[in-house]
Amino acid sequence: MKILISTWGNPWKDFSKEELRWVKTTYEYEDKKDSHSSFQVLYEKLKPNKSIIISLDTLADSSVLSNGNNITYKDIKNNAEEQIKLFIEKKLNMKIKDIKIFVLPGVGTFKKSNNNKTRIFKGLMLDYYYCILYRISKFIIELIEKNPEDEKIIIHLDLTHGINFMPVLTYRAIREIAGILAFTKNVIFNVYNSDPYNYFAKNTILKIQKVESTEIIMNPYDKLLSGTNKYVQINKEFCEKYKNNEVKGKIFRSISNHCKLDDKRINAFLSSIYNGFPLALFTFFPNGSAIQECIDYGITLFEGHTTINTSQKDILFSVEHNVNFTKDFATYIITWLSTKIIKNIILNPYNIEVPLKCIKDFSEKLYSKNKRIISQIEKEIFSIEKKENITDKWEIYAAILGGCTSGEIDFRNFMAHSGFEKNAICIRKDNNEIILKYKKELIKTIRKHCINGLKRN
Repeated sequence: MKILISTWGNPWKDFSKEELRWVKTTYEYEDKKDSHSSFQVLYEKLKPNKSIIISLDTLADSSVLSNGNNITYKDIKNNAEEQIKLFIEKKLNMKIKDIKIFVLPGVGTFKKSNNNKTRIFKGLMLDYYYCILYRISKFIIELIEKNPEDEKIIIHLDLTHGINFMPVLTYRAIREIAGILAFTKNVIFNVYNSDPYNYFAKNTILKIQKVESTEIIMNPYDKLLSGTNKYVQINKEFCEKYKNNEVKGKIFRSISNHCKLDDKRINAFLSSIYNGFPLALFTFFPNGSAIQECIDYGITLFEGHTTINTSQKDILFSVEHNVNFTKDFATYIITWLSTKIIKNIILNPYNIEVPLKCIKDFSEKLYSKNKRIISQIEKEIFSIEKKENITDKWEIYAAILGGCTSGEIDFRNFMAHSGFEKNAICIRKDNNEIILKYKKELIKTIRKHCINGLKRN
């Protein structure tokens, strides 16, 4: 599976007149081709299965007001998307059907000339990162679900046309996504950029160069949820418009009503992946669908509380994102993505009682490229497998080992033994198959030890 992703600024000098900012030039990638964009050259050479063009809502211009001043944020996004579509179809002469366009939140003040009114976009740059993290994750998961047998994913990222904060935040998001995809897939990440264009050297051939080619290794997320249950924040200026923070309270009450997630469970799950606690991973596996519902609701809040003002003097319109995302939003996205990827190798991840063979098979698939973790897990599994005094009755592992049982779990032992701490796990046989579970009375302590294995945001 090959995916081409490209960040774009504004190709238009004046969209209403169809005047271009991106002039046609000669690009070279293996062969030479005249084009307005490096994307077209790479698209034809790399032949991706799917392509994404990432653009900003800041492309929206006066044409969005053609039907009057009463416009919504959806109108802003649609206007920006139409500009990209027109450029692709009319100027690049490409078909749009295999190209997905993402219009994401941008910031800045824009003016075409001294005679034009200003367009203002207020918000946080990081909101772009949070949105692209989710949009690309969701897009790739949908592709994987349609092509589950495809074990190799090649991501081509073209940063030639990205402006300002776009390239660095897009690169960051895709590297994080790729590290999760690598749980179960062979992921190759290629990055491209072309020579810079110079108006006074129009006949120069712009070479498109591959500036990175990396085989991505598994990279579990190492940050925890803050524990505040707030994955959005309210813009301070927006709050000051209202007495007693009435809007702020309403938004957070709506989050409490719509999103009832167990953040401690999620934190324990993330730690179990990172530290290699396979039984804890099964025990604390979260509800991915519920997490996605909360993510989608966060997007709804973000866009629903974006205001458009068309009544200011000398300003064509202003777009203000009054709700912003927090670091916890990214953690929810990565958690959701992790559940989707791990489900590729676990038929039923919600088990509390787990066959040792299932733990062994799962660990070999998930940690095959992490020799430190897999060797430790295999050592613990082998130690359990060779015990001949396991019966069909649940027993604490410490008793099976012939030692004294304790109601306490040593944190260092828990970490050192991949979560198979002797006072934490119970073992029995069912038709000669060894089954494991954590002691019910110690679940909260086990969860705490998992969480303590990671740092907080």
